[in-house]
Amino acid sequence: MIAVFKHELHTYFHSLIGYVFGSFLLVFVGIGAMLYNLEMAVSNFEYVLGFSSIIFVIIIPILTMRTLAEERRQKTDQLLYSLPISTVDVIVGKYLALLAVFAIPFLFILIYPHIFASFG
Repeated sequence: MIAVFKHELHTYFHSLIGYVFGSFLLVFVGIGAMLYNLEMAVSNFEYVLGFSSIIFVIIIPILTMRTLAEERRQKTDQLLYSLPISTVDVIVGKYLALLAVFAIPFLFILIYPHIFASFG
């Protein structure tokens, strides 16, 4: 499971997928924060998260579908089946890698409410 996790995380951040996903998410949430918190002078960050839920519905399936499609394209799916680990370990490793790719930009998003609370 750890080997699959490291391999998937390595794949995401040695190609542009991880960086594009993170920057797109940060830009979209930043635009929502600017619209709701700065222009409309609303101090609730929950409106920004509601606004950004639209992007989560679109971008999360694209990110997850890429995982299986890339395995088939590179023909490494047969290699995954022949590993001495169970299928559940492969799935959990891929899931944790996707969760890490999603969590890294989300850690930056968690700073936004603190900035608005300090200066708003």
